Amino acid sequence: MRIFHSGTSGGGFFDSKNYLAFRADNNTGTTERMRITTDGKVSIGISSAPADCKFKVYDTQFSMLQVAGPANSGEASIFLATAPANFYYSNSAIAGDVVLSTGGGTTTNLLIQASRANQNIKFITNYGNYGGVRMMLNNDGKVFIGHTDPVKAGGYLLSVAGKVLCEELKVKLYTSWPDFVFAKNYELMPLDSVETFIEENNHLPNVPAAAEVNQNGINTGEMFSIQMRKIEELTLYMIELKKENEKLNQMTEKLQQEIEVIKNQ
Repeated sequence: MRIFHSGTSGGGFFDSKNYLAFRADNNTGTTERMRITTDGKVSIGISSAPADCKFKVYDTQFSMLQVAGPANSGEASIFLATAPANFYYSNSAIAGDVVLSTGGGTTTNLLIQASRANQNIKFITNYGNYGGVRMMLNNDGKVFIGHTDPVKAGGYLLSVAGKVLCEELKVKLYTSWPDFVFAKNYELMPLDSVETFIEENNHLPNVPAAAEVNQNGINTGEMFSIQMRKIEELTLYMIELKKENEKLNQMTEKLQQEIEVIKNQ
């Protein structure tokens, strides 16, 4: 069955055994604009049924799909029915906001998926005004903030190109905390040896040099451990100095007593 518009512009629809096609253009009405297949698939802008979804919009020039609410309201919604809850893309805050949320159910999940190999999930802002990718989650689970360079990220799961501000940061170490410094068999480096090491290397023993830090950065957890080790070693040095100072005070007091005895003879 074919039905065509009789006006100056061509148009109409064509019904076959496999699909219903809607055709329209300025002349013959032979350009297909929409197709509905017998299995319920809908395609707009392309003359073939979508292979991987139920609804597909295609255009090489304009936005693929735009949803608008009442004039000047800034509100628009797309509702996708799922069971048992509704998954919706909706403005539920203030005019102009878009909220991506699950619609109900205590076990409902919100899934954002890049389903093929080497696909990434990118978060882009201010795209039309020379903005760009602000955050990216790549296909092996690494998170990039402020950049998208895998080389810069190295082997780390989170990489930030910029400053980070937080109210609390917890670092869990998988190495031992340096309480071994207080073990009876710990060999504390003599202070004169520490002085010699500093004169020769310009940094403390067991602490990375400035050149190494500039090149490789620092491991926060490891650096906390190194600093704590130095604090504990300093504590031991202070205890030793206190003992030596007490001995000197005792010797000084004894000498003063002997001097007094000599003076009174």
